[in-house]
Amino acid sequence: MTGRLNPVCLASLPLLALAGLLLSQPEQRLLSVLLSASVCALVPWLLPQARFRTEAYFSPVNVAMALLHLKIVAVPICLMNFGYQNRISALTPSLSSMEKAILIDTIALIAFCIGLQLFSERPVNPGRYSLLPALSGTPGRGFVVAFALFGVGGLFLTFGSVGRFLEYFSDPAAVVDQQVSASIGDFLGTVLRPFLAFALVTWWAGVADESRESGNRWRPALVGVAAAIGITIANMTFSFNRGAFVFPVLSLVAVYSTRIRRIPLVLTVAAVAVCVPLLLAVASFRSDSQLAKVAPTATRASTDFMTDLAENIVVYCGGPQLTGVFYESLGWGDRLFGGVTLVSSLMSPIPILGKAFREDGGPIVYNKAIYGMSGIDDQIPPFASELFGNFHIAGVVAGFLGLAFLLATLESWMGVVGSTFGAFVLQYLAVWGAMLSVWSLSVYAQILFYFLGPVYLYLAAMQIRAWLRRAPAPEGLTYKGVIA
Repeated sequence: MTGRLNPVCLASLPLLALAGLLLSQPEQRLLSVLLSASVCALVPWLLPQARFRTEAYFSPVNVAMALLHLKIVAVPICLMNFGYQNRISALTPSLSSMEKAILIDTIALIAFCIGLQLFSERPVNPGRYSLLPALSGTPGRGFVVAFALFGVGGLFLTFGSVGRFLEYFSDPAAVVDQQVSASIGDFLGTVLRPFLAFALVTWWAGVADESRESGNRWRPALVGVAAAIGITIANMTFSFNRGAFVFPVLSLVAVYSTRIRRIPLVLTVAAVAVCVPLLLAVASFRSDSQLAKVAPTATRASTDFMTDLAENIVVYCGGPQLTGVFYESLGWGDRLFGGVTLVSSLMSPIPILGKAFREDGGPIVYNKAIYGMSGIDDQIPPFASELFGNFHIAGVVAGFLGLAFLLATLESWMGVVGSTFGAFVLQYLAVWGAMLSVWSLSVYAQILFYFLGPVYLYLAAMQIRAWLRRAPAPEGLTYKGVIA
């Protein structure tokens, strides 16, 4: 099988886990990491479709697999050697609870890998309602202009002037107050701003498709760099949320590498090494701005790069020091939600309609468990924890089989879609879907509702155009439209 990583490359994971155990204090050892690391090393031998893709480094399947490996191997090793006491909560789970939490995540990985084996490399047979025909066309310049105008309108509704827009990049918390109740203008500003990033993507995709026909590989590269810079600036306006600008830029790079010119692995690794400290710096800048607003005299505790990186990995991957507390609050399945929080997580981002669901959403329930009180909702519940909290282990297995089906399907569509724009849309949908390996269903629902307006508008326009072309001419009209 071509395009898959040799499983020998993962054979050292159990040894790495053993080294982490031996270097840690006896009272902090999590023995289940030996099992989780062994599973990571063994599964690729048994399930070839669950191997890392080498033909596309940023394949959504690779993203999901890498995050799951981090969660069940790297995070436990970090906790054993850096400490697992919660710095964000007064509650700390028992050692056995963290062991069980790692085992639940290991089951999620196994289910995901089985799903990849079942659903990967299936033939693509677009049905009547498939999006592939519409996504296989290259949007014209009219869409670029329309998207840009909508995006600029969103920026104006959010900031009101060029001066406030520029001021935002020096002190975001002083310009955009997240505590103020959202008005209709604020809502429109939120849903329209992503149009500017998609205008840049659409411009680049058109250039890329033209260059593929002419054989010019440098023009899409130069336009891609300009588009990536513009996307970063445009989507930093979402409170400097890193996912808002990292994922579209990552999707652009991934599509360029698979459809236009392969980016060397060495260059990819170097770019990641440069970008990670920059992303940590963005997070620190945002935190400092917010801290200065709520506590002007407070000073942020200084941390070194490795400590900061380890803390980000542990928190954003939903480490067992947090999920263990959540599972304990459920009595390990004695009290299940029966799907209530999953429905609420899907519905809560919707304005007005979603208001009734927000108190029962996964993030609310999860944060209440780990903080021991209501009113704080800054932690993201992992999808596996949401699934367990609703349907126990059966929910985890079914949910990650479904996630594998989603990513495998989108991956196969990316291989046959006829336009660069379509490939970007599918990559963007899939890479956010891959984040369900460690993040909440509510995050994906927010992306689907707030960030994909340009895609919905484009698909609607293509559907209307197709319908008009199929519509029969009114009786009494000739082919040229002249009354007979």
